[in-house]
Amino acid sequence: MELSIERVDRISLVTVSGKVLPSDACEFGAALDYELDTYQLNIKLILSDAEFGSATLREMVRIQKRMMRTIILTEGVVIVNPSAQVLESLDLAELDTVFEIRYEKD
Repeated sequence: MELSIERVDRISLVTVSGKVLPSDACEFGAALDYELDTYQLNIKLILSDAEFGSATLREMVRIQKRMMRTIILTEGVVIVNPSAQVLESLDLAELDTVFEIRYEKD
């Protein structure tokens, strides 16, 4: 898994690429927690080159719930340009309606 973070305006752009193994899910969640704790920014997950399973989905749902409890952060987690595997995982877990999914040009 490769993870990079860029802060623009009031948004943390978190780009995840490669295969996120179950053992990487905690690191992924910790990075998102750090962004919320330190910067209190909305989060956009750029997942165009990512593959992952249920452990990573759990972390995404946990962060989404945490963000929605925060008055300042009302947008929640936005998924940008998801790969086919990510879309399939979200659909199978019936989470495709929980997260906002956007398609943006690079």
